[in-house]
Amino acid sequence: IKLNDIDGSVKNYFIDTGDFLIKKVKMHVESQGQEVVVEQNIIDYKNVDGIMMPGKIESKNPGGTAIITFNEISFNDNIDDTEFKMPE
Repeated sequence: IKLNDIDGSVKNYFIDTGDFLIKKVKMHVESQGQEVVVEQNIIDYKNVDGIMMPGKIESKNPGGTAIITFNEISFNDNIDDTEFKMPE
């Protein structure tokens, strides 16, 4: 699926036809005055409370590769409002 965003960015979503999960996102973004391609591979999906969530996102760009790994995912946890207070 190709998405042309209102800000002019273009994203291509690659969806698996077997499980209908997003497996890759390819983006054309502007960085330091140049258009670069960023690819995100979305892998290791896990069922969390009935919702399929990625366990890992691998982001590749001309500057290198970064990997985000989710060790724990939970929904509707009680979080104290002080966690969101701006530091003084």
